[in-house]
Amino acid sequence: MSTPSNDAPRSDVSVGTWIRYLFGHAESIRALARSAGAWQVSLALVLLTSIARNYDQTWIGEKPFHWIAGNILFSTVSGSALFVWVRIFMTNRIDDPNVPFGASWRQFMGLFWGTAPVAWLYAIPVERWAGSMEAAHFNLTLLAVVSLWRVLLMARIIGVLHSAAFWRALCWVLSMACVEVVVVMLGSGTLSRQIMAGMGGLRNSPEEDVLARALSTTAGVAFYGFIPMLILGLVARMLGSPRFTASLVPGAGRLPWIGVAVAAALWIGVAIPAQQQTRSNAEIDALAANGEWRQVINHLIAHEPQAYAASRQLPPKVYEYEVYEGLPGLLGAIRTNDPVRIHQLAVSKWTQFCFHLEYEPSLSTPHPALGPARLRWGVHHRIAHLDETYWLRILDGLEASQEGRAWLTNNRAVFDIVMEAMQDQSDSKPRDTNQPPVLSPLEERIARYPAPPKAGSE
Repeated sequence: MSTPSNDAPRSDVSVGTWIRYLFGHAESIRALARSAGAWQVSLALVLLTSIARNYDQTWIGEKPFHWIAGNILFSTVSGSALFVWVRIFMTNRIDDPNVPFGASWRQFMGLFWGTAPVAWLYAIPVERWAGSMEAAHFNLTLLAVVSLWRVLLMARIIGVLHSAAFWRALCWVLSMACVEVVVVMLGSGTLSRQIMAGMGGLRNSPEEDVLARALSTTAGVAFYGFIPMLILGLVARMLGSPRFTASLVPGAGRLPWIGVAVAAALWIGVAIPAQQQTRSNAEIDALAANGEWRQVINHLIAHEPQAYAASRQLPPKVYEYEVYEGLPGLLGAIRTNDPVRIHQLAVSKWTQFCFHLEYEPSLSTPHPALGPARLRWGVHHRIAHLDETYWLRILDGLEASQEGRAWLTNNRAVFDIVMEAMQDQSDSKPRDTNQPPVLSPLEERIARYPAPPKAGSE
């Protein structure tokens, strides 16, 4: 760590200075740039941002490294890439007589990390009062607001640091942002996950579809926007000779540590009850991962619904591969005398699973008969290899409640699809045509319910 220059003037930074900095106030940007210790405060703000991002999503005991170091590592790589891009390539200044390279990096990262409070907007718990689709759209809006805010703010900061016009700095920031978006999109595996899910007979949730479309659009804009931004950035470089402002040499000064301590206390206070909820989710997820489905049900019985985080799905997660093993586990472990809300959860999970079968259940009248040819190959292939025991356990859970039996009465059609898909796997086996057909246990159970009407007979 370099020591502040004795010749540099004192630069005191207050909470008010930091707030004005977040809105691009030029003198506040200069005040933070002149503060030799501002990067330490900024790093503390990044740590607090970990709480804002994760407090109602992930229990700290599940992913402690992700909680503590995830934001720091990602922001360090992102900020360093932007620093190198602007300092070496766009401004063509490898060395600066006023601030050495290492000290200049710390100064820049202090300003970059110092934008962390903008991301505190992610902490708004929209899942608590909005439906899943509304929450997805709201969170995407927050993502767009935070991203745009930080891009514009960094362009303003770089313009002040290098005495460059705002449009020049914006071109430099956007060109690097385009690269970052494409790299993150490719590295996240979102596209490959969608392909594998389709091949495995799964569909993305409606919320994931919204997110995937937004990410794909953003990645496309970034991919095709990089070259124009790069050209504009090079033009901006040729039109001027930006250089580091001499008055921004770091020096000593007071820092707003009391404000940071107050913010930390507030965030911890907000996080504690939410972390108790996410811990309950982590406990029940661990039981589900071990196949202890009766223990999962007991956990649900022992805790009220509000004991779990609204932002996390209770197991089995319907839009993950675990649903194939977890759904019969949950339904097969249900008892008739379990609380009504447990039966409602089970029927709800099964109803959502039918989304993978491209089947929309009827809640009031019998659903018309449907043929298996309508199924996608991935779905047909997947359910065809599930044995009767699998489906019998699902029937056990549905028949354990009045609501489940009513569901079966109106939606026998989905099990006809299942049985026809399974029959395709046994067609190659030799049959004795002289013997009357023998119903399997699954067929006997399904025969208890009225046959679905033919399509169009309603």
